[in-house]
Amino acid sequence: NHNMVVRFNCNEGFTRVGSESAQCYHFGWSPQPPICKENVKSCLALPIISHGTITGESKAVFQHGDLLEVQCEISFALYGSKIIECVDGEWAPLPSCIEELRTCGSPPTIKNGFFMNAESFIYRHGDTVKYRCQQQSTIIGTNPAKCLHGQWELPSCLVNLQSCTRPRYAVFQPQTTEPFKNNQFAIYRCGSNLHQTKCVNGLWLPVPLCEGNCPPPPQLPNAINIAEMRIYRTEEEISFKCQEHFLLRGPQKIKCEAGKWQTPPRCLDLQCKPPPKIENGIIGIGNRTMFLPGEIVEYHCSTGFELSQLNPVKCENLTWSELPVCKEKSCGPAPEIPNASLEQEEREQYDSGKIINYTCSHGFGTKESTRKTCIKGKWVGSFTCKDVTCPTPRPVENAEIVEDTMKYLNGEKINYRCNDGFDISGSAVVTCTQNKWSRLPTCVDARCSPPLEIQNGHITSEIKTKYLPQEQVYYQCNPDYTFLGTNFITCLKKRWSKYPRCTDTGGKCGRPPHVENGDIVSSPKASY
Repeated sequence: NHNMVVRFNCNEGFTRVGSESAQCYHFGWSPQPPICKENVKSCLALPIISHGTITGESKAVFQHGDLLEVQCEISFALYGSKIIECVDGEWAPLPSCIEELRTCGSPPTIKNGFFMNAESFIYRHGDTVKYRCQQQSTIIGTNPAKCLHGQWELPSCLVNLQSCTRPRYAVFQPQTTEPFKNNQFAIYRCGSNLHQTKCVNGLWLPVPLCEGNCPPPPQLPNAINIAEMRIYRTEEEISFKCQEHFLLRGPQKIKCEAGKWQTPPRCLDLQCKPPPKIENGIIGIGNRTMFLPGEIVEYHCSTGFELSQLNPVKCENLTWSELPVCKEKSCGPAPEIPNASLEQEEREQYDSGKIINYTCSHGFGTKESTRKTCIKGKWVGSFTCKDVTCPTPRPVENAEIVEDTMKYLNGEKINYRCNDGFDISGSAVVTCTQNKWSRLPTCVDARCSPPLEIQNGHITSEIKTKYLPQEQVYYQCNPDYTFLGTNFITCLKKRWSKYPRCTDTGGKCGRPPHVENGDIVSSPKASY
């Protein structure tokens, strides 16, 4: 069951190697059960502890169960048990001497006592200063006083101190009936484990009791191991510290109660699993499977995409901070197009998918789309605004341009007008379209040739080589003749109107008149 304590005894002729008891925890048994060996090894050499020294009886060979003490150099603190034991040929548990940077100030004064030879204002960890009590006072406690972790461990000066006697319920080593003096240490045994106590003014501190002892403290997974593997007494406490990158969940200290340890805390792994993938993103982590708290990874986006944020992605409390998003790259300012301008207000940046429109400058045009689209950081769409003005129109024979200009823009119209005597053929209006003119008109000659003479009459008007449309030519009949019809003809688009006739006043007709492109079939007579 949870919290159950079991104790181990070896059969006769066998020696136990390991703890004499173990307790059941959420992670299993701790410490590990011992083994019983028929032959145990001796320890031949002393262990080497960096910045530490071994004190105790010097031997060539140490037997299983022999004890020694470890002391650290000045400025180095002991972590673990200062008592080490020869266990089947190996020394255990080995402590560490770790540099302690905290220092102490000048030693303080104590009641009924004073310090001696204090010549410094700064004392390192392990430095000592000796105290002396006034007359009729006896010093107890630590003397010389010692600077430990930035604080002084001081003695006291008391009056009428009492000595200590060996208690009946503890097995002291060595066994003696003599009283113990103040500040004298004694070692006693509980089962197969040795403990140390000190005589202080007639009392043993701590009290040498073997009842309700707890097994060595649990070696918590992912915690800094507790090197002191001794038996603990009721009310004694131990504290836990998780290894780096692990979080302590539960009480920092637990107590020995009625031979059992209280429920210990847990050291939770704060490492993160590999960061998740993001769409259109790449992360270079190789084959790594775990990441330490505070560790930062960088995402990169595929071609054409960019990160939505530049904040680093960090491993924090088992999870990753906010992940970025790879969005399609935005585009910079709209590109400049020769002879064109933007239809909308220009900006410094455009999101992917944004469409912009251009307008060709006056006198320029294109048949292509004037739209550009931002796609993954690039402007897509091309066009050219070309000069769409028309050249000077070709001259039309016998015509002139009405209201001519210097430049002919796309869509502009001009009008042609034929000279007098000419009629226009085709549209008088021509249009400029993409550098070209629509079909030009022609001017057709509508003038008449010189008129014919009439029989028994003659022309009275001026004789010319060409006559304009609507121009009239007048005739006059010879004496004794009179007109049959009008006395003039009119030019009608290259032909004359009906010629007049001069008839005899006697009612006779003269010779028949000439007909253009015709002839008289019978022989004409002078009169009819």
